Amino acid sequence: MSKKEECEIIQDLLPSYIDNILNEYSKKTVEQHLGTCKECQIKYKNMKENVGEKEIEIKKQIDYLKKIKRKTKVKIIGSLLGCVVIILLGIYLYNTILLHNIQNAWENLIKSDNFYVEEQLLNNDEGTTSVKIWNKGGVIKEEWGTYKKEDNQYHIQSVKYRTVGEKENIDIFFEPLKQASQYNYVLATKETEKANPSHSFFIKQDTDNIWGNFIYGMCAPVMMQVVGIDTKDYGKEYYKIKLGENEYWFDKETYLPIRAIEYGNQKEFYPGTEVVKANYDTVAYYKYQKDVVTEEDVQKPDMERLKEEGFSVVIDLTEPPSEEEYMNQLIIKSKES
Repeated sequence: MSKKEECEIIQDLLPSYIDNILNEYSKKTVEQHLGTCKECQIKYKNMKENVGEKEIEIKKQIDYLKKIKRKTKVKIIGSLLGCVVIILLGIYLYNTILLHNIQNAWENLIKSDNFYVEEQLLNNDEGTTSVKIWNKGGVIKEEWGTYKKEDNQYHIQSVKYRTVGEKENIDIFFEPLKQASQYNYVLATKETEKANPSHSFFIKQDTDNIWGNFIYGMCAPVMMQVVGIDTKDYGKEYYKIKLGENEYWFDKETYLPIRAIEYGNQKEFYPGTEVVKANYDTVAYYKYQKDVVTEEDVQKPDMERLKEEGFSVVIDLTEPPSEEEYMNQLIIKSKES
């Protein structure tokens, strides 16, 4: 083999030699030739320098691509986070506007001079509790009663008359109530037992702490979930809102509450124990009418006529008495009448 042919073979092997991928025999052959051939030494040196420059260039390209990849990754993550923030902000604003509309609708109703409101609360044992409110010009009549399962009849439990901004109120109880209480009402009742003028969870004394306000206060926009808009069981579109495990329905057109379900809200115990016998859901329905209340609907009763019909009358327009004073007044006035 001529020297020229040997050099050509060695020069063909130089790239593999530089990359260190030759077997031991080929590697030794190249090294022996480089030790004696200046021409191949020069070729080897130039080739190695070129490879080094290429490696540097490749490394630069790799580093650049890594930077691009990192930047792209950051942009993608940032875009995703931005989308999540925009979606959450959109939900928050939507819920806030919805709750604002609900609050305004309720406030507009109770600030009007003439409205009728009814709450129907399902009681699993007894039947359906009904709370009816008539308001005309700030004169309010509130009637509590129960549609009982045992006879399918409506039984009035109490009627309350009050005027917004006035101290004098009239409470008439048609059934004995068991818990003592303190309050400064004119009281008319046929019972000399302890009376409980329990206010409706639905409407308070001056109609400013109502169920609508209760929902608005508890339902922070970040806590509530607007399940959607439906027409099932109602015939009109309504918003269905979940707060925890509970559900609240609001008329889409009026934004007024029409239904509430509080799951597992009522417990029944075995007699004489604290062992839970059953859990019941609290279900309430609501109705509204404006400009239908007449003077007769809210006309306060004649106290003298109540006396003649056998009611005991207690008048107390001062500060609420203590429980003992209240009960003494009730008993004394009952004996006097």
